[in-house]
Amino acid sequence: MHNASYKKFPLRLYQIGPKFRDEMKPKYGLLRAREFIMKDLYTFDTSEENAKISYDAVVSAYENLFARLQVPFVKAEASSGAMGGTKSHEFLLPCESLGEDTLRVCTKCGATFNAEIKANQGAACSACSSTTELDTVKAIEVAHSFLLGTQYSRKLGANFVGQDGKSNSLVMGCFGIGVTRLIAACIEVISSGDRIRWPLAISPYGICVITPKAGSKEASAGGLLAMQAAVKLDQLPQGNGEVVVDDRDDLTIGRRLKDAQKSGYPMIVVVGKTALDEVPKIEMHYQEGDQDRSMILSLDELLDLFRAEEPALDSTNNDPNSVRL
Repeated sequence: MHNASYKKFPLRLYQIGPKFRDEMKPKYGLLRAREFIMKDLYTFDTSEENAKISYDAVVSAYENLFARLQVPFVKAEASSGAMGGTKSHEFLLPCESLGEDTLRVCTKCGATFNAEIKANQGAACSACSSTTELDTVKAIEVAHSFLLGTQYSRKLGANFVGQDGKSNSLVMGCFGIGVTRLIAACIEVISSGDRIRWPLAISPYGICVITPKAGSKEASAGGLLAMQAAVKLDQLPQGNGEVVVDDRDDLTIGRRLKDAQKSGYPMIVVVGKTALDEVPKIEMHYQEGDQDRSMILSLDELLDLFRAEEPALDSTNNDPNSVRL
């Protein structure tokens, strides 16, 4: 990029692809591996002021992304380190068990800092000047942002021609999300000891339908009801492609329900003995916080419930405050 017109900016270029790193001590599965998926983004602007606008826009987009995942996260002021630049932030998921980053959190205003940068700033909170003791939190880093300035553009000859006809160095920003690391970190943070929990936005499937056991009294009527439920749920605008059917009908419903819970399906629809009721009924299982919840509903009631909660089923929904079942 050499002597491009100022009219071509701001420019934001990203890529998502595999990375390879000579990791000396791979551990914790996808959290620290030699091969991983990364999303990189580079911004190019014609002034420091415009570069800060781009920086804030991308950081805001990252905050929205993590809010949509509905996992606890923190944005921490960080050191630019070897990358250099004038501003840097880390995005992290608090995790005392596997967190390799140490954060300092102001108990008065909630400002969060990487422990490395806080050591250079002194004891007082740089956000509110409070001298109260800072809490220490362990966390997993999943994304990073840097406002690089012109140090790389000068070296690479990345210039633009301004309105005055003069050539100037572009002001750059650099951003990254560890995609595979983010998936692993989310599961580590919100799962329990005996089962995976997926954030709804990235769960492989949102709804698992379990059919009756073969040879059971409800096998015939219940099998038809299970297929009707699966088809109609899949026909919901936000349910399309979110439904998987566990038709391993040689196994008991209890065994398959336990498998579905361990696999982390956010919502599980079970068609069992209540399918023989005068008005056939379906069980719906889900988690609310750390508690298992269930309802017994007719097919129409089930569909009405999902229609009422459609924003929660929609992985493209932009509202981080959407209610989920």
